[in-house]
Amino acid sequence: MQVPSLKISSLQIKRHKLRYTAVCVLAYLGFVFSAVCGDEVVKKPLVTVSQYVAFSSLTALQNGMKAALKEQGFIDGQTMRLEIKNALGDMSTNIAISKAFVDKKPDVYVAITSPSAQAAFSVLLNEQARGRKLPKMVFTAVTNPEALGVQAELKRTDRWVTGVTDRPRADKQLEVYAKLMGGKKRIGIVYNCGEINAVTMMEDFKKAAESKGFKVLPKSISKTTEIKSAALNLAGKVDAFYVSLDNTVVSALEVLIQVADQYKIPVLGSDVDHMKRGAAVAVGFDYREVGKKTGQYVARLLKGASPASLPISSPESVKTAYNTAKLKMLDLAAPFDEDKPS
Repeated sequence: MQVPSLKISSLQIKRHKLRYTAVCVLAYLGFVFSAVCGDEVVKKPLVTVSQYVAFSSLTALQNGMKAALKEQGFIDGQTMRLEIKNALGDMSTNIAISKAFVDKKPDVYVAITSPSAQAAFSVLLNEQARGRKLPKMVFTAVTNPEALGVQAELKRTDRWVTGVTDRPRADKQLEVYAKLMGGKKRIGIVYNCGEINAVTMMEDFKKAAESKGFKVLPKSISKTTEIKSAALNLAGKVDAFYVSLDNTVVSALEVLIQVADQYKIPVLGSDVDHMKRGAAVAVGFDYREVGKKTGQYVARLLKGASPASLPISSPESVKTAYNTAKLKMLDLAAPFDEDKPS
């Protein structure tokens, strides 16, 4: 059978080419538009969290922060990206984490504990000096932010940092300790002289205690392996050990408590978790609540608030908790009900 020939004019060919080109262009533009818009839809704000050491109080803080973020609609992997790194007590790792996080250009940078905040400030201030845009920052569980080299920044009306402090309230602590110790006056403190926060807390407590007639015997260390020898050195000279929020000492608190138990000396803690780990009494903040306050700040920053609009704050209440088993072992009695907010 003969197939009839098809005659296509040059004009028709040109029209077909133009239509094909138009379809291709529209398809390409549609792909680009979809890709760009798709990125805008799936792009989630990034929150980076650096932490210097690992212990249960800081785990509670992290959990409180995540809970507060969830309440505000920010869930890791769904509506935000949350990246957490722990330096495990190593300062060089701590600084490396800070540099890596700044390079990621997070929407909010969170630094947990004074050493992490100090490393972050060092990197960020260097970036600022080079004229680079800085992420919004929230520090938390920091005892004395002014001592970390950012005094001028904290006073600026356009500051890029805010945070939550946890400076122990020595006056509240001594009210409880004095009743528990029943007239005994010698208190030993093992502290890391290389941690600014630890030195600040030791000096705060020493000043407040001596104003109330106590004698404070400090013993400095530089690493966790020195805690036992320092505690043994003080054991025959003191009636109680005071533990602040010193990251080095708290990360190996059980070592100090073992020496204290051996000599039947009560350990006076600054965090409710210290009691759970063996201290006779603890007067301090609930770190899940510290975390919730931190998470609320992060959420507000993610929603567009400026750090300068959020005041540097601290938890509102202090709690007291007694270790009844330890008190019994030491022949001591709690002067009033535990978990009493003040």
